[in-house]
Amino acid sequence: MISLDIAKKEKFFSAERKAIARRAFRLMVLKVLENDKMNGYEVIRTMESLFGGNYTPSPGLVYPTLRVLEKEGLVSSEKIGGSRYYWLTDAGKKLLADRKEEIEGLLERMKELKCGKHSELKKTIERLLRTIYVYLPEMGEAKEAQVVEILEGVRNKIISIMEGEK
Repeated sequence: MISLDIAKKEKFFSAERKAIARRAFRLMVLKVLENDKMNGYEVIRTMESLFGGNYTPSPGLVYPTLRVLEKEGLVSSEKIGGSRYYWLTDAGKKLLADRKEEIEGLLERMKELKCGKHSELKKTIERLLRTIYVYLPEMGEAKEAQVVEILEGVRNKIISIMEGEK
């Protein structure tokens, strides 16, 4: 059984991770626009390259982020041909300069992803998810309960390993 502390930690860290991820994503969009005028598609492809192909941001994330950054005065845009191109404003450049250390840390983590840190673990998780999604449509309540029980057991073991329990 998981302690209440773990449940609280998970809830806190989940919300905290989301907030950190949003800030990090915004910074990375600004970083991508640092030297070039780009349309949204180019931003997506450049970010995919930064992640070594391990992550491709969706248009549903990139375009709203670009609009918010524009509203905040960090980027400007102009429609050229059939595409809207974005570039950093002076305020965007200043923010990048002010957050240089944080951005370098993000780039370092991206490099780790690119180099395959934890690649076996990631592959195993991906295989597990694919397997579950393949069988999900035909999974009845009894089988779903068994799968949930197994996954909760694995989750609890991982927590024990990470917290140093035996």
